[in-house]
Amino acid sequence: MWLGVLGPLEVRDGETVRSVPAAKQRVLLGAMLVHPGQVMSSDALAEIAWDGAPPTGVRTTVRSYISRLRHRLGHPVGGRIVTREPGYLLDVGDDECDLLQFTSLCAAGGQAVRAARWHDASRTLGHALRLWRATPLVDIPSEVLHRDEVPRLEELRLQALEWRIEADLHLGRPDHLVSELQRLVAAQPLRERLHGHLMLALCRCGRPAEALAAYQRARSVLVDTLGVEPGAELRELHQRILVGDPDLLRTPTVRPATVATAAVPTATPLGDPEAAPRPVRPRPAQLPSDLPDFTGRRHHVEALTGWLRQPAAPGSAGCVVVCGISGMGGMGKTALAVHVAHLVRDGFVDGQLYADLHGAQPLKSSPHDVIARFLRDLGVPASAVPGDEQERVTLYRSVLDGRRVLMLLDDADDAEQVRPLIPGSAGCAVLVTSRQSLPELPIGHAVELGSLGRTEACELFCATIGGERAAAEPEATAAVLSACAGLPLAIRIAARRLARRPSWRVQTLADRLADERWRLDELSAGALAVRASFLVSYGALGARVGLGATAARLFRLLSLAKGPTCGLDAVSALAGQAPAVVEPALESLVDAQLLQAAGPGRYRLHDLLRLYASEQARVEEPDAERAAAVHRLLTWYLHRASAATLGWLDEERENLVAAVHQAAVWGRHEIAWQLSLTLRDLFLLRGYHGDWVATLQTGLRSTRILRDRHAESRVLRDLAVAYDQCDRAAEAVEILHQGLAISRELGDRQS
Repeated sequence: MWLGVLGPLEVRDGETVRSVPAAKQRVLLGAMLVHPGQVMSSDALAEIAWDGAPPTGVRTTVRSYISRLRHRLGHPVGGRIVTREPGYLLDVGDDECDLLQFTSLCAAGGQAVRAARWHDASRTLGHALRLWRATPLVDIPSEVLHRDEVPRLEELRLQALEWRIEADLHLGRPDHLVSELQRLVAAQPLRERLHGHLMLALCRCGRPAEALAAYQRARSVLVDTLGVEPGAELRELHQRILVGDPDLLRTPTVRPATVATAAVPTATPLGDPEAAPRPVRPRPAQLPSDLPDFTGRRHHVEALTGWLRQPAAPGSAGCVVVCGISGMGGMGKTALAVHVAHLVRDGFVDGQLYADLHGAQPLKSSPHDVIARFLRDLGVPASAVPGDEQERVTLYRSVLDGRRVLMLLDDADDAEQVRPLIPGSAGCAVLVTSRQSLPELPIGHAVELGSLGRTEACELFCATIGGERAAAEPEATAAVLSACAGLPLAIRIAARRLARRPSWRVQTLADRLADERWRLDELSAGALAVRASFLVSYGALGARVGLGATAARLFRLLSLAKGPTCGLDAVSALAGQAPAVVEPALESLVDAQLLQAAGPGRYRLHDLLRLYASEQARVEEPDAERAAAVHRLLTWYLHRASAATLGWLDEERENLVAAVHQAAVWGRHEIAWQLSLTLRDLFLLRGYHGDWVATLQTGLRSTRILRDRHAESRVLRDLAVAYDQCDRAAEAVEILHQGLAISRELGDRQS
């Protein structure tokens, strides 16, 4: 059994993961987990579960929730929730709960620090810190817990970090600490101990000028924020660096308490074995900076961090963990990958490697060139890197054997570009991003990013412009987010434009985005542009052999289909090609993340991709060809609807409604009125009265443009019935009179 709160709530019964979806049950379990082995009264649990405002009769309610929670967790986990007056306790041991294990390890690590047993301290505290998966209680919906418990737990983590870094400094490991300390100082600028550790690490790396600059930054933060000078310890360290105190550069002699004399290699010279220490292997730290306003993707973050935190031990028989993130341009693949990598980086004690493979660019990175760089970063002299590509791969995998390294490969083109970069033995993990799905790779966990939902989109938007500014204009904010269609890149651009223009109202940007003809122009800010992101994927189609040209043409033509989805036969009609020719090209567009699979044989264009495809169609497709394609599609819909079953009509309803209106817009008025009449049974029997009225009104306008009085009379008769179904009796009577007048005019007695 394993229970975890140092990150998302985690409940495992052996290999079985127990989920707790009910919010109140999650809160109660989380409350007991942060006080394991302690009796919590029903009243205290109620205060936490209802955020300080519990309802009357709450003890009975708490008892009911506890009972459901036990049932949900099952035996034996649920049985660990023990009734104990005046409430309940969670009976778990140190080896069953991450918080208890963390606390125990921290206590042992602190004792090792005080006893100057630096090897033991570094190992023990490193183990403790690897138990942290994310912010504690991150998915527990309780303001009380987040207010009262999370700061306490974060303080424990920071203390453990400071101790572990102190131990590593005593062990002579300053090189790999600098980047970590810079990140920590940026996140915790008021902790003087971290500033001191950073200064000492820089000094011992032979970078005293940077150490002095780090002191000045620390002093500025403390004076500007708190109005106080640095403490005596930090000032003394600064003075010692200024005068070049040689003792600062001397790493204390430390003999590992756990290493016996017999374990010293025979090649060590006689005398003190520490007189000839083994060379320190480089520990690369190449991850790009995490986004300070990263929001959303909670489910994906939890899943990816879970996978990346469980690589097999180096040297074991396990497999390398490979995780893939795919999605169309602008979906935030790199942002997610970098964020996840930072969350798990502490578990990869031998460093992190990063490479932008430029897979969507004309000049892609050669995997063998990347391997050569990685080898140098891992300590292999440039002169020792083989020229032969296969020998280079062999050496690369040998160097990584026995190491625990995280590798982030960004923007891969295909499996062939990635495969040589995957290590050959356990202990390492690889995180790959690509606009392709890369099914040929041995990916253990694959994530395909879709559009952000309304809540996550709003969170991302507010993270840049501020929640108050967005809340002041809720309708305008909704309009901007609707125009961005859930694309993170578009949302970031829109928010950045507003943030840099404080005089603009949100409505100002909403108005500018309202016109689809200029929307992609508006979604541009500096080097960021939605159109440029799409161009990369679209341009790559031309470089692909076989289906490239056919796929590019289909992408352009699909913008002409105005329904929300398009079936294979409809696309075949649109393109004027057989389904056997069209389907492989459509699937290649899906693989390239330029088209979404909406079901078997059914496809969907993202709203912003539709605008881009429409631009390309106007540029690359002659007017006559675009008109002919629309005519083929609309004619197909008319003939297919005339012979279709009610089930098919119901499935295609939104597309058929769109086809009626599109026919009128494109001047295909015969199709517009005929299709509006063809759909009578669908709308009448299924009760889609609003769609019925709208399509008939469009059909009526088309008959009048054609001056076809017979057609007008037929449409008027159906429209009167549709109005009547909508309880619009007066309008129905008026329409009937208009139809009767036309029938008399035409001498049509049957009407």
